Amino acid sequence: MYEEPHNNYKKVLAYLLATLLIFALLSWLSYHNGMAYDGLTTVGFPLTYYSEGAGQSLLTGQMHHFSNYSLMAFAIDLAFSLFTYAAVHFLFKKLKKIINSSI
Repeated sequence: MYEEPHNNYKKVLAYLLATLLIFALLSWLSYHNGMAYDGLTTVGFPLTYYSEGAGQSLLTGQMHHFSNYSLMAFAIDLAFSLFTYAAVHFLFKKLKKIINSSI
């Protein structure tokens, strides 16, 4: 059946916003703040797309700082968020259909 064009835009916008919301939530929940001598600061779920750390060289005694950003892991995390939203959306539609048919 033909749908109005604005309904498709609303659906795409809903998927986009929900994906970004899930991505932000998963990134926030996976954030680990490792202090300079404690460990790495990492962000990302299921893959870590950003890590940062610092440490002291045993040979020179100087502090070294590094950071790493993985665009591939970032893209995979975004895709995971999209698939998570699509799966939850599909399950809720099925559940709603089952509840409505039993009433």
